Amino acid sequence: MSNSIEGGRVMFEANVHSKSQVRWKVVSPECSEEVRAVLTECYGVSGVQSVLQVDEWEQASHNYRVAYRKLGGASREVLLRRHILQEIDSIRTSTAMIDHLRNYAVSTPAIILANGGRSFVESGGYYWQMFEFFAGDHFRGEEGELSNVATLIARMHHAFDVFPDKRNIGSIDAILAPLDTTYWNSIPATAGANPFEGFLRGKRAFIREEVARVSCVLPSESQYGVIHGDLHPYNLLFSERQECAILDFGNMCIADQRYDIAMALHRLVRQYVVYQGKPWRETLPEGVRIFLDAYASMDLSVMREMNFLPVFMKGLLLRRIAGNAYHYRKGTRSWENCLSQCTRFLGYLEEVNEIEAILS
Repeated sequence: MSNSIEGGRVMFEANVHSKSQVRWKVVSPECSEEVRAVLTECYGVSGVQSVLQVDEWEQASHNYRVAYRKLGGASREVLLRRHILQEIDSIRTSTAMIDHLRNYAVSTPAIILANGGRSFVESGGYYWQMFEFFAGDHFRGEEGELSNVATLIARMHHAFDVFPDKRNIGSIDAILAPLDTTYWNSIPATAGANPFEGFLRGKRAFIREEVARVSCVLPSESQYGVIHGDLHPYNLLFSERQECAILDFGNMCIADQRYDIAMALHRLVRQYVVYQGKPWRETLPEGVRIFLDAYASMDLSVMREMNFLPVFMKGLLLRRIAGNAYHYRKGTRSWENCLSQCTRFLGYLEEVNEIEAILS
């Protein structure tokens, strides 16, 4: 069996999420002034010493690391977030969820209230929030990290189950493209104006078949609840003491929780394989076992459901491919970005086949 996937890439090779160190960049003078104005007017913060922006791809928000000197002379660091895509109801719900999770010992950076006890503020046409700064790096893929984060995810799911007000949390179909063939039937099979349209044309039949196949085998009895919706290495931080924090609840939605477990299993175990630096056939089974054993230590039901997890992995990937096609058609994403993501997701489908073979 070949180790390669389409485009000459190798399965379970390093990708952008394999660079675990959090990188920061200097902001423009205009951006620095805007951040300082929000801090002064809305949070009563002065004496700003530095403003840095996270040097990673940011789609839904811009995140700034701010150092300032307190009245007593000591320095403090905070993280200031400018929301780009989230609407006010979504921000309110994710804010309530963060407070709820912290009450259930699920580590995520605490929100720092603005003047008047507000959990977020509006300035310059954007919503802003301040968080305690969590010093650390992203998930590297060490065995201890993999075990710790699987346990934390299970604890998060338990906390999700008892969240008191789920009325404003949208369904997965409001966050991701639907998993059906209707959308793909509408994609024209004509010649494309750029490589991404050529990709859509070339993969149209294959993806329609995969969507139909996955839709047929998804369990009929869903285990609906709140899910995080985006559990990958860059939404996890580990401190020097191996304390783990979960980030970014902007994709939180109501769905079958096996979607969350499935995504975390694939994306975190693949990074475990990368980190080991050995042939993936040697380390993939061990990574799958470590993750599932750790999750099962909090929730044994995962062992009864593990054969279904690859189906949910594939379902998520197909939804994300469809979503890129949708955003391209609307003009909200470039063809270059969509092609890069969809090519990666197709490669992930091949990797999921290998995980499925281990679990079957």
